[in-house]
Amino acid sequence: GMILDKLESKNLHSRITDLEKEKIKKGKSLISAESRKKKLNQKGVTLWFTGLHGSGKNELAFSLEKKLFDTDAVAVLLDGSSVRSGLNRELDYSPADRAENLRRVGHIAKILNDQGIIAICSFISPGNFLRNQIADIIGKERFHLFYMNASLDYCRKNKPELYEKADKGEVDNLPGADIEYEEPDNASLVFSPTENELNLDKIMDYLEKNKIFPLA
Repeated sequence: GMILDKLESKNLHSRITDLEKEKIKKGKSLISAESRKKKLNQKGVTLWFTGLHGSGKNELAFSLEKKLFDTDAVAVLLDGSSVRSGLNRELDYSPADRAENLRRVGHIAKILNDQGIIAICSFISPGNFLRNQIADIIGKERFHLFYMNASLDYCRKNKPELYEKADKGEVDNLPGADIEYEEPDNASLVFSPTENELNLDKIMDYLEKNKIFPLA
């Protein structure tokens, strides 16, 4: 084993072409987007779920992650609680920090997409301007916006705790309570929170129709 390893490492430089050296210098991958697509049988895209707190977007996003795993797709799920507990721990819920939180998520999703991986992102992301900025970071052709259209009444009944705190003034900047949630004007798919199975089928059909997954 060791002699073989030595030979391998000795010949390594002659195997890396000048073109590849240039790519490495620029921090560019030696694997083409096309090769990744073929290998993974999917396109690296971002499926961005937006909706009020308590709308059911997380339930659908997590169900989709499981469905894609079961059908051999490679996907990574990012949501508010997982990102804010680590990567963005220092950020609060002020409009500026909310925008920074989502900007970072956008860049992570872009990196995942560059690797050919499907990013599932579930965030309230309350404004059209903000969502369009995220689409610009990721690339508009790779950004697919999904809207969980639930009434504020439904959301308050489904997840009352945070709304009650907002009503008492214990929590600031909660979209739908003390700041506005702008309904998306350009969502690729719109869902009703009471139809999870149907919603999942809708997404899988959408992925197939748009040649995202499966490709073959």
